[in-house]
Amino acid sequence: MVDVCYLTNVKYKRVTKPLEEFGVSYNLRHLEKDPWTLKEFQDLLKLTDTGLDEIISTNGQTYQELTGQGIQFEALRLQEVYELIVDYPSLLKLPVSTDYVLRLATGITGAEAFRPRHKKNFTFQHSRKQAKQFRQEENTLA
Repeated sequence: MVDVCYLTNVKYKRVTKPLEEFGVSYNLRHLEKDPWTLKEFQDLLKLTDTGLDEIISTNGQTYQELTGQGIQFEALRLQEVYELIVDYPSLLKLPVSTDYVLRLATGITGAEAFRPRHKKNFTFQHSRKQAKQFRQEENTLA
């Protein structure tokens, strides 16, 4: 089961549509109404390669405002970062899609991380078949 965490309806729909096409079940989670627990936040960080850099939107307005107020994210303890995210969920690269165990994806293209393996293989084989047909059509036209 994948959690799709969001703030605005427009962006989460761009993630849920492919999940439905892939046959992946998901839960919607509005982060202002239902924020992560500290344990869930820690589990998310374990799934990242670069830590906070992977989930915090450093180009976002909220991040810029907080750093303008003198908050240095690199110097904060985990609990302090968690509290900031609960207070300001727009700090995140949203939507965040995760199963809390193996995969974490941010942004509107995140659904690709949850595409089932057999569908990835099917897509690749389908692309190869289309390319072969295209080459054959080119040869007959030449």
